[in-house]
Amino acid sequence: MKSALSLRSDEFEASRVVRPHCPQCDDQLFASSVSVHVNENDTRHWWSCEECGHQFMTTVRMRRSVRRYAFS
Repeated sequence: MKSALSLRSDEFEASRVVRPHCPQCDDQLFASSVSVHVNENDTRHWWSCEECGHQFMTTVRMRRSVRRYAFS
């Protein structure tokens, strides 16, 4: 008699990963000032532009993808 083992792997994938540009002066930013893990899917980043001083927030939403593996 064969037995089947089924495993489930939960992985999170970012739909898009980019470095933001300042909305005021278009200078590229490299590191956020503060990052906060809001829940299992969302992370907020606060940015401060060194060039012009503008401050803003971005939210990264992770998309949950479920992969199932079956072994027999």
